[in-house]
Amino acid sequence: MDQTKIAFRDVSVRYPAVASKPPFVALDRVSLDVRSGEFLCIVGPSGCGKTTLLRAAAGLVTGFDGSVDVNGKPISGPGGDRAVVFQYDSLLPWRTVLSNVLLGWDIRSGDRRQAVEKARHYLAMVGLDAFLNHFPHELSGGMRQRVNLARALAVEPDILLMDEPFAALDAQTRELMQAELLRIWGSFRRTVLFITHQVDEAIFLGDRVVIMGTRPGRVLDVLDVPFARPRDLSLKSDEAFQQMSRHIWSKLVVENKPLQERGD
Repeated sequence: MDQTKIAFRDVSVRYPAVASKPPFVALDRVSLDVRSGEFLCIVGPSGCGKTTLLRAAAGLVTGFDGSVDVNGKPISGPGGDRAVVFQYDSLLPWRTVLSNVLLGWDIRSGDRRQAVEKARHYLAMVGLDAFLNHFPHELSGGMRQRVNLARALAVEPDILLMDEPFAALDAQTRELMQAELLRIWGSFRRTVLFITHQVDEAIFLGDRVVIMGTRPGRVLDVLDVPFARPRDLSLKSDEAFQQMSRHIWSKLVVENKPLQERGD
């Protein structure tokens, strides 16, 4: 668990001026280690660079200062060792559930029969083995995001990068998906980097919570989550959980104040 899986070192991302908009610093010298097999959550205000950091780990951001290493090697772009689950399911409407999960294999090519077996396995894992031949429009939002997760798992990545995957869901479905994700993660324990705006989601899911600040994007604090696994949703009513939530919120409230109020 202590082995570093992803290493961010002094990562700075600056976007040039466009039209009337001034240059923008998305990340400023961010250094962070993601340990092998851990579930690391990043929480912070809008514009703090959470998604930019994840996209750098995915190999989708180039031209930044600093370095991002995976397993001790610099990344040069997207790779089969990493899979990304975005906020919206991005399923292809003309493909069935099974066919959508097979998309990653179709792009890579390989043993089709083995790919179908793996796709069926991961769809069963997310509870959708009875919906293999359904199309996305026939599914609920939560079910579509389960397909999205199964598609990422089916390529069996070493690292799962999740960018607010439950943000588009209603509150009840979101809670259920959090518990479901922990159940699934508990069966394979791959490294997860999870981006969220929700403090309780970060605490419930994570081994550690990274608090990011904005103007410019930087790491404010990294907190160990003290609650044992496995966890269920009743944990959120625990006083120690609520206390940790209030502590994180107090830091985020300061970050969301105007600069003159913060004294920056």
